[in-house]
Amino acid sequence: MPVPVFDTSGSGSDNLSDTEIGSGNEAAAAPCAVALPPQPQPLAHWRPHMLKALPQLAPACDVPATHNLQVTVSKEQLAAMRVLGQVDNKFIAARAENVLYVFDQHAVHERIKLETFERELLGEDGTERNVQHNHGCWDWTLSQHDAHLLQLYDEQVAAWGFAWHVVGAEHRDTARHVCVTRVPVVAGVMLTAGDLCDFLRELAGSNGSWCTRPPRVHTILASKACRGAIMFGDRLSSDECADYIQRLALCRFPFQCAHGRPNVYPLLTVKDADAVPPVRSLVVPQHLLGHLKQDL
Repeated sequence: MPVPVFDTSGSGSDNLSDTEIGSGNEAAAAPCAVALPPQPQPLAHWRPHMLKALPQLAPACDVPATHNLQVTVSKEQLAAMRVLGQVDNKFIAARAENVLYVFDQHAVHERIKLETFERELLGEDGTERNVQHNHGCWDWTLSQHDAHLLQLYDEQVAAWGFAWHVVGAEHRDTARHVCVTRVPVVAGVMLTAGDLCDFLRELAGSNGSWCTRPPRVHTILASKACRGAIMFGDRLSSDECADYIQRLALCRFPFQCAHGRPNVYPLLTVKDADAVPPVRSLVVPQHLLGHLKQDL
């Protein structure tokens, strides 16, 4: 069964915020196979998303069955959306021009919480490293390659709270023992030797960019955001629905949940510009509901 897709027609290798889900057999095999950017992309490079709702998605759609509904959604449009209310205690319905959208309420809150945690950890400009530390003496074994990367990017690694010294003399083609005396703790989770090695490889891939963060940091914060977000079945008032959409519009990546999957779908078009569809009578297709629930 086809699922909604992001049509990422923009060009350029810096288009990190675009997310794509396949359709047809690919979608059936891996409906959530999306690319999550390893680092947040600067706002200057953000592009509006192209959303497509396949005909099977909305049988009540006002477009012909042989055509796809294709909509460009910007952050400005998101901020100006008319929020209509909650659907089935699972979705927030909102309207922009003649298109009716449904937002996964769990994914919306998850994105808001993730970016709140990121600001607390990294500051508004992303340059802070507000982590706690565990002190001790841990003997970590690194490959020769990882030990070389540690020497090459020692300042970036130290900025995240790691402290260490290499044990013994260097020998070609042998593993290196590193005595780690301080390890960063993010949201109560202490990073490991494997997390350090993943960080070193990310640094190598970004040529030592100071914007690079340990991949484990995102995983920890996304998990915390997911556990703390509202769930399917939680009832929201009209004011709460509007507040969530307004806060979502302030996010850097408002159209993705914390795990990189889409959180909004165009459901149908309304021919009459002044008509307001009865939100309580909306029916969200079951295959879409099943797709969204994979986030929970």
